[in-house]
Amino acid sequence: MAGLGCMERQSADGWLADDNAKDMLGLPADGDFFRLDVVFQNIHPDDLPQLEALLGGKVEETDVEFRVLGDPERLIHLLGASSSTVGMIVLLQDISARLTTKRQRTETIEHIAETNRLETLGTLASGIAHEINNPAQYISDNLVFIEGSARKLLNLANEAEKAALDGGNWEPVVTGLASLKLDFLRKELPIATRQAIEGIERIGTIVQAIRDFCYPSTTTRTLFDLNHLIEVTAAMTRNKWKHAATLDIDLEEALPMISGVEGEIMQVLINLIVNATQSITDRKASQRGCITVRTRKVEDSVEIAVADTGVGIPGENMHRIFEMFYTTKAPGQGTGQGLAISQAIILRHNGRILAESSPGEGACFRILLPLDCVDTGH
Repeated sequence: MAGLGCMERQSADGWLADDNAKDMLGLPADGDFFRLDVVFQNIHPDDLPQLEALLGGKVEETDVEFRVLGDPERLIHLLGASSSTVGMIVLLQDISARLTTKRQRTETIEHIAETNRLETLGTLASGIAHEINNPAQYISDNLVFIEGSARKLLNLANEAEKAALDGGNWEPVVTGLASLKLDFLRKELPIATRQAIEGIERIGTIVQAIRDFCYPSTTTRTLFDLNHLIEVTAAMTRNKWKHAATLDIDLEEALPMISGVEGEIMQVLINLIVNATQSITDRKASQRGCITVRTRKVEDSVEIAVADTGVGIPGENMHRIFEMFYTTKAPGQGTGQGLAISQAIILRHNGRILAESSPGEGACFRILLPLDCVDTGH
């Protein structure tokens, strides 16, 4: 078989290596007999302990992969080891091509994910504009009311100041107080102010969510509040689902912070909520559907569940739903990228995404993200 190399232990610290093994391990081509420290000199430090234990006869494990430093770096699979009282023979296979394939696949998925992110934003754009326009309108109305009331109050204050300084006529002040409807202003001015502030905060939340979604500030993991992210995502997608379904958010209080790329997890949530909305729309029921988003701490993980009362997924399609470009939607309604990208993102976070469905009874997607996940890179 091409790409195989062989090494044979001749003594406690001496190994013979054929040409393929020498090439794989970066050993001198003109040598045949090598000390163990020379064999190990190019092995990636993180992979060295298990290889030392194996070749030193301390463990029986034979399914080992290790990296050899160089340009380019190589990935070697130790296919098998046969040992006896007099020596050991090991077979090596260069599987570096897998690294290239994996890297290319990752780059392709990342490119598609970026396209999907922008397409998703385009799909949500009109709804986002509507969600921003609503608070902007009542902010404007409230500010007009506040400005008019403030002008009247200032005019009244000016009249009071004149009367106090001149020791004179308080009649304009009394008349002004009567026309102001002070009891009404005492009640409505704080309400109008509070509504304006809440509207500005709501717009700020949506704008920040758009920014985080389209232009993540980092591709490395940070700790973030998953419950807050779900609330922001619900606001971003509201105009998408509000005509077809109610959105029930059931969030566990004091949920631990999780480690991840916040913009990527938001992308997954948007994909699932938009898919749930489409499924409910496809059902063409007379009553509004329901989408439930739930979070729970499950042992050493956080679980996110997105369930809907849509048409469900036929059993024969369940094993294909995470395939790239697979879709059962009509042309123009879906590209088959959302779930595949979502799965790739969750796997990058060392998590799992599972689907459950009964045709005609909706579907539920469950995501499990470990609390102590370590970034393994892309």
